[in-house]
Amino acid sequence: MKNESIIIGDEYDNELINLLFIILKEMGATKINETEALTGSQDYYLASFNINNSIITVEIETYIGITLNGPSELIRIIMDRINNKP
Repeated sequence: MKNESIIIGDEYDNELINLLFIILKEMGATKINETEALTGSQDYYLASFNINNSIITVEIETYIGITLNGPSELIRIIMDRINNKP
């Protein structure tokens, strides 16, 4: 399976972040690990999730945004769900 990495939005978009975590939960994602850091003016968050034996990472970083990384097919499913939520 091919992996891809995409920026899905701004790091300060709390509505999108909450929606992403709701969708991951609905998909049965299990958090594998989580790291948070604050360095100067930059916030950093990284979490890995297992969804049906596939690994998705969520990275939220100041000045970069919200990044999803994982199997292309799974990324597309998550993006479809984000784009189709009311």
